[in-house]
Amino acid sequence: MRKILGFALMLLIPGMMPGATIIWVADGDPDDPTNSSVASSQAVAAGWTHAGSFSNVAITAPVAQFGSAVTTLRAYLTTSIGAGTTQGAHEIATTSFSTATQANPFPYITIFSGLSLGPGTYYLIMSWESGGSAASWNADTPTSVSSDVGATVAVGRLLAFSPFETYLPASNFTFISGAEPLYQVTGDSAIPEPSAMALVGLGLVGLAAIRRRR
Repeated sequence: MRKILGFALMLLIPGMMPGATIIWVADGDPDDPTNSSVASSQAVAAGWTHAGSFSNVAITAPVAQFGSAVTTLRAYLTTSIGAGTTQGAHEIATTSFSTATQANPFPYITIFSGLSLGPGTYYLIMSWESGGSAASWNADTPTSVSSDVGATVAVGRLLAFSPFETYLPASNFTFISGAEPLYQVTGDSAIPEPSAMALVGLGLVGLAAIRRRR
């Protein structure tokens, strides 16, 4: 019982709960794949909301190129989208990445890693940067949404069309019903989860029982 208590206390130390699935918007019907085109004339976004704080956050998504030409996309992670969004106030990270060759299913590409995120709503935005004419971000309807921490989808699929604003996330994004982009967000939870708290309680009860028998 003391071993249980010791393990439970370790879980309560910030950063000792690695690899939590913050949110995973997965393919709900693998036999019927759909795609959202990311092209020079069209940007795509999706968003989620979570509570708690996380470190070592990684964001992956199934993205592939059209044809044989390698396509480079620009990705943004922001806390706002549309009018009024600014780089200084709302951007968490931005990066360029090359898409993979098309396969079925599309391979998941690591877009961001090593991030620290507090509670709130976040938007993952992808836009065309160079290379091939476009790329595909796997999407589906219905999707299968899972989370270890109670995160929820804030918005399914947003599209913006050229001409874009100088800071692309500030462009006019419109919700489009239907297939939602797929992505996975993982990280180390910095706040004890209910399961860890329950384990500590079990250990304390057991320890008290041992002491009473003595």
